[in-house]
Amino acid sequence: MKWNLRLAAANRGIWKASELQRMLAEAGLVISAGKMSGLWSGRPASVKLDDLDVICAVLGCGVEELLIAEPGIPARPAGDQPGQQAAASSGRAAGHAPAPRRPLAPARVTSGRRPAGAPATSCPDCLSFGSSYGAKSYCRACYDFTRRYHPGECASCRRILAVKKGHCRLCWLQAGLTASGRRITPTDLARAGRYQQLSFAGMSRLGHISPQPAVPARGHPWPPAPAAGTQLQLPVPGQSRHFDKAHWVASKITNEALLQARHVAAELAGTRGWNPCIVTETGRALAVVLADHIPGDLIAWSALSPALRSRDLSVTRTAEILGLAGLLHDDRVPSFTSLMRERLALLPAPTAADVGHWLRTRIQGGPRSHPRNEHTVRMNLNRAHPLLLEWAGNYAHLREITAADVTAATTPLRGSLRRQTLTALRSLFGHCKKPAGSSPIPPAASTPASGH
Repeated sequence: MKWNLRLAAANRGIWKASELQRMLAEAGLVISAGKMSGLWSGRPASVKLDDLDVICAVLGCGVEELLIAEPGIPARPAGDQPGQQAAASSGRAAGHAPAPRRPLAPARVTSGRRPAGAPATSCPDCLSFGSSYGAKSYCRACYDFTRRYHPGECASCRRILAVKKGHCRLCWLQAGLTASGRRITPTDLARAGRYQQLSFAGMSRLGHISPQPAVPARGHPWPPAPAAGTQLQLPVPGQSRHFDKAHWVASKITNEALLQARHVAAELAGTRGWNPCIVTETGRALAVVLADHIPGDLIAWSALSPALRSRDLSVTRTAEILGLAGLLHDDRVPSFTSLMRERLALLPAPTAADVGHWLRTRIQGGPRSHPRNEHTVRMNLNRAHPLLLEWAGNYAHLREITAADVTAATTPLRGSLRRQTLTALRSLFGHCKKPAGSSPIPPAASTPASGH
């Protein structure tokens, strides 16, 4: 039987599953988003007769319009099986009736990966044409997407399917094309539902990880096999530190660093239960990075991304293994350091020097202070920086700021924002005390109530 709900609804001007779901709810049948997605875009596993009556009443159709019989091979009658005919004839010849046999249940078609020779179809979610996966003919990306996210109504295309932050995978892809390298904005997602860029997905057969052997062109013989004892010519150590295709040849040679990294990767795979695909990809990544490793050298974190991103290999997993093996040089700039440089560049040089020394002392600690948490120091900077920008128009140094300036700047603030701002300013001016005076911030006991 073929489930024909979507076409029956379209014949009556109902184009969205959410609209039909609302009409069914008004009729007394409340259906969840996941079940409605199965009724609308797939073949439901089961439908209650009471629910079927409500659907027919809402659409004003009969059951024969929702359930359409598909022609198939008629089943052979039970008495026409060759084995049963032979058993019946032998039983009659022996003079006794044949023993009754239990009828066999029909074979079930199990869901899973489609056969390799199956024709390519279109993914029901992203509409990409190519190799399918699973019982509903998803592409591999949508198959993983539906297993990770719950179904719901997409805010852009209004379809009911798996959504991430209110939008389906196809709308996220279209918004990424519209953004063209920048951060995706709500405007990009709003425009994504109007049109979609169709594409091909998974044209290579699933399950093949190793590269397929190349087939020579017609008229060109196969290359001769290397003679016995032939060795590969590797690049001279130190000649090139770029991760190029030559390292795939060198990856077949093991060295001390590569053996150590592979041992660490094997322990992590056994502890965390990596599947064979992750194990193979991790081995490739380690081979690319450590193929021509020189003893004593460290692999910089900044060199991992150009080498592994183009091959679709994990940078984070490889860096973790190299770090455990003692082969990683983490040259990344902390996000707070970048934020601090950007904020201090907007202040006058004397003020920026004092504020920078205060922030470094807060996060690293000093002779008379303990290091603070990075989130605390970040909050101190976010609260004090707007006022410092306002004072930068009139003063070039923190010593020129008076208590009246602080009072005038913090009086409009309310609640926790006022309390956090006063705490940050008190810490800043306490760190940079005036030689002939005290901090312009009053002590905590004389601070007005946060609600006033």
